[in-house]
Amino acid sequence: MIARTELLTLVVAGIFARGGAMFLGTTDPQDGKAREPLVQLLTANVDRSYRDGKPRNTFTITGTSPLHTKKVFFDEEDASDSTVNAVVGIDECSPEVAQTLIVKVKDRLFLPGSYLGNGGTISSLVLRDVDRASAAILNGGPLPSAPEESINVEMQPLGPAALAGQVLVYITVVNVGDVPLTIYWGRTGGGNYPCRDTQLSFQATLDGVPVPANPKPLPDGFIVSPFDAKPNWPLKRTVDLTEWLQFQKPGKYLVEATYEIAIENPQKDASLREWTVRYHKRFPVEITPSKTERPGERDR
Repeated sequence: MIARTELLTLVVAGIFARGGAMFLGTTDPQDGKAREPLVQLLTANVDRSYRDGKPRNTFTITGTSPLHTKKVFFDEEDASDSTVNAVVGIDECSPEVAQTLIVKVKDRLFLPGSYLGNGGTISSLVLRDVDRASAAILNGGPLPSAPEESINVEMQPLGPAALAGQVLVYITVVNVGDVPLTIYWGRTGGGNYPCRDTQLSFQATLDGVPVPANPKPLPDGFIVSPFDAKPNWPLKRTVDLTEWLQFQKPGKYLVEATYEIAIENPQKDASLREWTVRYHKRFPVEITPSKTERPGERDR
């Protein structure tokens, strides 16, 4: 996951060459002919002033940067299915120099989100929401595919639940592959601080009518710990759907769940350190009248 010790929330970019798949100058090393490079690190006058409470983030290109890049890593945390985040190592520079950098990937210009460093210098640059085609160019080839099928997720309600009580769902996560995997499968607040796991989300309907969200949910979880998922060793947990949903009357509900699990790349020093995989599940839940409610009493 991208470190959250970012010095500034500014936008910087970098370039990485691998295996002759791209080149940084104006001459192709294969045949010596002048060609447009696929990736360029440019300088610009950048306007980060605010308008209506939002950053403008406009810029005018002024030239090419003399800085060199070292290595790039990719991260899918907080990214979508069509984008990825990139962390690029560069020659150390001052924050003032970093603020002038723009990256051009083929025909696209990126004004990224933040950068990392120590002691007042910048050594790694963060590009956020990079489309997969541009990421493949930065990587010098396609990014490795997630081992999505190596993780199996099952969700099963623990029988009918009484109205106004807990609606418990039993979740089982199993590594069905042959290789041990390190996964991040939940966000907590620690033993004494109840929180809602933001890696899980639930929606439900009753006869096609959406169920409202819990108007007073628990605080979002903030502690994410790795767990070693050995092959065929099930990981089990129970969650209460009322942390997400407000069930207002008895009936048979249809629940749709999304479980976001981060999986570390078992190949060390790989360009993509981890994947974020979203597993989608659908299951019925029956809500019965509360124990103190007599049949027909709610309809009076």
